[in-house]
Order: sequence, then C-alpha cells, then structure tokens
Amino acid sequence: NVDDEDELGDADRVEASGDIVSVPEIDEQQRIEQ
Repeated sequence: NVDDEDELGDADRVEASGDIVSVPEIDEQQRIEQ
C-alpha cells in the first residue's frame, strides 16, 4: 500500500513539474480522466 501511495504522489509531482517518471500508465490514465 505504501508503494502505491508513493507512486501516485510521484505521478502528481511529475504533472506539476512536467517531467516524465517511471509511471506513464498513471499519467495516461489521469490525462484521459481530465
């Protein structure tokens, strides 16, 4: 569970910074939701 939370936080940080992290799947899902 801690790993999942860390990954989600990273994805959020990536969007704010605009950099790419090892979580492109989450980034794509968030983009589709938005």
